[in-house]
Amino acid sequence: MRCTQQEIANFFGISPRAVRQRVERGELPKPSRRKYDLGECIQLNDKVLRDRINQLQNKKVAKLPGSDDMEPDTKELIEREKLAKLREEAAMREGQLAPIELLEEYADRVGSVIRKGLESLPGLIKQRIPHLRAAEVGMIENEVVRLAGRIADHDFSK
Repeated sequence: MRCTQQEIANFFGISPRAVRQRVERGELPKPSRRKYDLGECIQLNDKVLRDRINQLQNKKVAKLPGSDDMEPDTKELIEREKLAKLREEAAMREGQLAPIELLEEYADRVGSVIRKGLESLPGLIKQRIPHLRAAEVGMIENEVVRLAGRIADHDFSK
């Protein structure tokens, strides 16, 4: 598919100027008759992203400006954030929603919020329906515990 510079910029979520800069650095193919081949752009961009990921994984990334003054933990954190961003970009280019690690982390956070909400249900039910017997509240509490366990195990099939 042949695309204009603006269409390529929109596809990659960058500015038209950034497209020109990436072409100059060899990160995107040169246009032919002012049109870019989208497939070639995706392939070359993926290759560049994979190379960057490999560089970060091999700790061959150039030092950040002023990195001599940074604590080792800060440098490592910045490198991890860059790696995570590159993995996310690569996953999205490959048609994935996001890297699996990111989705699992998100699922854990969502699960935590849902568990807290579930755990507050028996108390809310007692307040709003005061005539419930202890056995009925106990059944609700048991169901909440069961559901919270399934959320913790990421088992949503039942």
